[in-house]
Amino acid sequence: MEKSQEILLNSIANSGVTIPPGISSVKDLTPETLFFISSQSLHLIDQNSSFTSSLPENSVSDRLKLCSDLASAFKTLGFVGDISFHKFLYPSEEDLYELVRFLVGRLSDVEAQKDAVFESKRPLKTPEENVDDTGPLPHKELLGRVGDPLMMIQTPESSQRSYLIPNKMDEFYNGVHIPREGRVDSSKEISGSEQNVLDLVEGVRSSLRENEHDSEYGQQSTSPCVNLPQMNCKTETLQDQKEMLVEKSVSGSAELQKLQEKLGLLRAAVDMGSNESRPTGFYVNQLNDPVELKMGKIVEMESHWNDKRVALEQEKSYLEETLKATEPESYLKYKKLEEIELELEFILAEKEKREEELIILSAKAEKRPELEPRSTYIQRIEEITKNSQKQDADIERILKETRELQLESNSIQERLNRTHAVVDEMVFREAKKDQVGRQAYRILTSIHDSFEQIAENLLATDRARREVADYEGKLATMASRTVDIDKLKADLDTIRRENDLLEARLSENLSKDSSQSVG
Repeated sequence: MEKSQEILLNSIANSGVTIPPGISSVKDLTPETLFFISSQSLHLIDQNSSFTSSLPENSVSDRLKLCSDLASAFKTLGFVGDISFHKFLYPSEEDLYELVRFLVGRLSDVEAQKDAVFESKRPLKTPEENVDDTGPLPHKELLGRVGDPLMMIQTPESSQRSYLIPNKMDEFYNGVHIPREGRVDSSKEISGSEQNVLDLVEGVRSSLRENEHDSEYGQQSTSPCVNLPQMNCKTETLQDQKEMLVEKSVSGSAELQKLQEKLGLLRAAVDMGSNESRPTGFYVNQLNDPVELKMGKIVEMESHWNDKRVALEQEKSYLEETLKATEPESYLKYKKLEEIELELEFILAEKEKREEELIILSAKAEKRPELEPRSTYIQRIEEITKNSQKQDADIERILKETRELQLESNSIQERLNRTHAVVDEMVFREAKKDQVGRQAYRILTSIHDSFEQIAENLLATDRARREVADYEGKLATMASRTVDIDKLKADLDTIRRENDLLEARLSENLSKDSSQSVG
């Protein structure tokens, strides 16, 4: 029972209801905490619910009114059975279990309805729609498209334009400018942190050159099998040092850029504050000029990109037509490859979505309470089934014995009726002859009436015993409820005092109104 109560509390907590601290089971609930949980649950079930989260401490009449409204709300939601303010102000353990179980059922129904509405509103996308919604291809996907068969074909125009594209990848590493050897611009000022970064990079380059020189000399003097592990170890060490230095250079350049931006902003603010001759609009225009210049560059780059894109699309369509005319089989393979790529993208998107759902479900599974193993539930079901079968056998046996007793009773009653009829006729015939016969007939009649009265008394006694058993069961259930009589008396006295105060205030207001009307 305690395990089921903990499961109920965990279920209602997972539905979004806050459990007060110190409550680990349903039997630990008090009237205040029960009202707190019930009001939250009703607000989740019905957003228009206007119940407060706590019961008033001073006014007993307000507590009665709120609990009565709460009971009517439970009745409206479909609570089966009698419910009133007693279940909330003076609840027993059975009442607490019944109310919390009802709330859990209603909250689960509401969550199921929300999930159904969400599933019905969620749009379904085809693979083509998923690809179209992704927008422009990212850098990684563009690199993957290098293996496209059409990209491997070069035209004279494209080969002539290839020299126009500068190769700057060796000068930039993750957005950090690393100057080439012997190309440091002396006209620009270099701060201390930048000089340190450059020194680190030059150190890495010199160590790499020494490593290459040593490796070449070792290859000439010794066999590669002897020095290969040492060379690998040195190479890995130098590679780790290079990565660490590059990370330091990235972080240092980022911090330097932030400090330079702050310094520029502070200088601009100082200039604006100290220079009173220039109006504020001058600085606004001065700030808007580079913004407009950048916007113009962005527009120019967009137009340039559009021209490039149109040219590439035309070139791609031309290559497709050429490939279709010259090599139809390759063209079909190319189309199949495009379909496979689209399907692969769709599968990857579905995979990511499933992984997100798996993470959410795993988190919910971790929050769920630890349930008993399935074997215990199976064992309990088997025990219940065995007990039910035994009860069915006992019921059949009792019914069989009852039918046999009823048949025996009917046969005995019929025999008695026939015997009484025969004896009554014989005695009545003798009663007509003499006085002794009359007296015997009277005795026979009185005996018959007495036995009928005894049978009726036995039936009434049986009914009374059954009623007594029912009342004893009801008394046992009432005794199991922990109803505090002293608390009931205290609440009743408080209500009476509040009623007396209200009557006194009402009489005072009436007297004041009457005096004002007379005046």
